[in-house]
Amino acid sequence: MPNNKSLTKLELIATLKQMDFATKNDLKNFATKNDLKSLATKDDIKNMATKDDILASERKLRSELASKDDVLASERRLKLRMGKMKNELAIRIVKLAVDTPTSKEFEDLKRKVEGNYTS
Repeated sequence: MPNNKSLTKLELIATLKQMDFATKNDLKNFATKNDLKSLATKDDIKNMATKDDILASERKLRSELASKDDVLASERRLKLRMGKMKNELAIRIVKLAVDTPTSKEFEDLKRKVEGNYTS
């Protein structure tokens, strides 16, 4: 059967402490309304980013990254094209080296042609 005897002030305080309730001293350590006001002013709150601001920034970054990816892809295509042109140029130089007569051969051919036209 429950005891209907009321608790004294000291007993009540002891019971509340055992239950981990906050005391006056504990509450004094909490931030006051003025403390909270000093942490962020109305201007600070106005200048804080909203969800829409963050989403807009994210979209902007994604578009910038996409454009950079396009630039990189174009650069890769240009490098491939330049590599092919370099190979084609090397092949043409080799063909010219094979088909072009040496200076001695050229002089001999020149003398033959001149000899045919001077006689």
